[in-house]
Amino acid sequence: MDKEILISYNDVQNMIDKLSKLSSIEQTKELTKFYFVARFDVSLAKFENHYVDGKDDGGIDLFYSEDNTFHIFQSKFTNFPKKCNIADIEPDLIKIFKTISIQNPNEDAKEFVESIKNNLNNPDKNLEIVWITTNIIQDSVREEANKIFNKLKRENNWKINVDLYFVDKSFLETVIYDLKHGYVPYTGKKVLDILPNELIIHNGSSIGIKSIVCVANINNLLSWFDDDRYCVNNFLQKNVRGFVGDTIINEEIGESYSKEPDLFWFKHNGIIIFADDFFFDKNEKKIFLRNPQIVNGGQTVKKLYSIYKKENGKISESSRVLIRIYRLAYENSETYKKSIDIISALNSQNKIYKSDLRSNDPTQVMLENHLSKLNYKYERKRSEGIKSTKDVIKMRDLARLYYYCKKNSPNQGIIAQVEELFEEEDKYEEIFDQDEINKELYAGHVIINYLTCWNIDYNIRMVNKHLSKRDKIFFYLIRFYIVNEIYQKLKKWKIRQFRLGWRHWVEFLESNEFNDACYRFSKPLFRKGREMIPRDEEPKNFFRRKEVIEKFSKKTRVSEFNRLFDKALNNFIERTQK
Repeated sequence: MDKEILISYNDVQNMIDKLSKLSSIEQTKELTKFYFVARFDVSLAKFENHYVDGKDDGGIDLFYSEDNTFHIFQSKFTNFPKKCNIADIEPDLIKIFKTISIQNPNEDAKEFVESIKNNLNNPDKNLEIVWITTNIIQDSVREEANKIFNKLKRENNWKINVDLYFVDKSFLETVIYDLKHGYVPYTGKKVLDILPNELIIHNGSSIGIKSIVCVANINNLLSWFDDDRYCVNNFLQKNVRGFVGDTIINEEIGESYSKEPDLFWFKHNGIIIFADDFFFDKNEKKIFLRNPQIVNGGQTVKKLYSIYKKENGKISESSRVLIRIYRLAYENSETYKKSIDIISALNSQNKIYKSDLRSNDPTQVMLENHLSKLNYKYERKRSEGIKSTKDVIKMRDLARLYYYCKKNSPNQGIIAQVEELFEEEDKYEEIFDQDEINKELYAGHVIINYLTCWNIDYNIRMVNKHLSKRDKIFFYLIRFYIVNEIYQKLKKWKIRQFRLGWRHWVEFLESNEFNDACYRFSKPLFRKGREMIPRDEEPKNFFRRKEVIEKFSKKTRVSEFNRLFDKALNNFIERTQK
């Protein structure tokens, strides 16, 4: 994929270091390419067809049209980032204005510029000038630049909507971070109409977060999701949960929206949106958002949109909702934690678990990316109807499974509450080691251990179908002990016997031969485990005791384990190397 080609920068400074080695022409091109392909969800080929930087480019380095919007890109690369002032920007704004309204020197963008000229009096069209730079552009400079271009627009009686959109050093940091960790929230430019005098803007310069709180018509927000390209799920990539279903709260929210729209405002806490950037137009009373992501209120939006779509948008316009919009200055581990703090503090309608708040952790996203390359689907978020299967791994299930296997403590699988593993930092980091997960896949990668645990457990769960009624009663207790026993023995066996590469190990875990060995070794152990339970002790309490781990292990035979798995490996090699 083209986006994968772009994942080559650790941060903006790393980008500057790499681009500084190129010629000035290539610096501008690579900077423009990075942002355009990453954020506009297009191919490298399309970039090449629209890139027109040159001596007489008229201020247009790249042009692009989508929907009702004309995009003009102007890029400025510098080796030493500084704060821009309006004098750094105004000359190019004037140049672009003259290109559009007076004389176009850019022959390669001739048809594009003509299209803009033909629509200068069309209020249904948009012109967006995207300014990309490795410098820093403060809000005061952004506002001043918009005033200059809006004045030119008014003086020439343009009716087309014009927006200046700045991508500076901190913004590029966001894009790089998103690409590295799997977030590519391409949702485009969206607009919210704001009710008069119902808006508060907070710059939050001391903590690096700009925010805006406003009242909007909920139908205005739902109208964003008007086709497959802009489906609801695209706007929920940074939400900590999937749709958990028609809970009582979600049903009540839906009822209020469809039957008592005037009361909706009083019954709903509001919606939180993170955006790459936002701009409030005081004259038009509109907020323009770039790549908005709904991080709190996703349950509400999915429920309401199902009603909105069913009624073809013919729902009362009187439903109002409180909307908070945040723009984080940049994205890294620190700002990720800030975002989680915001989501956690403001959510109270549908309960959020500690594991939910970890679901968009960059470590979890990277783990999802790795597992997808091995054809496993990793479900980071709680969502209605999702079950763990052989190739579908739920984050919560994996955490508990790997924790007790790694600690050689199957009793913890019975004692521990899953949420504790996500709440306690030391336990979470022990299970999901960020440094290890961020490495490229190799033989010693922690993901190999995850998959080993997962495939053992899956096969043991399948054994349950073939157990006697008496053994099935204690399956949920003894299962943890058997999975752990196979995992511990398998680690030692693998070192002695397995000479193939790590990819072959994954294939072996998924094979019928491995499945058969797990079945034959584990089935008798359910009876042995059951027979260990004292008559005068409650079974659950018995298996919670730490000393039972060693007692259970003595019931297993290493020689039998080696015989079964040696045979499985030989059969696997014979079958796969034919």
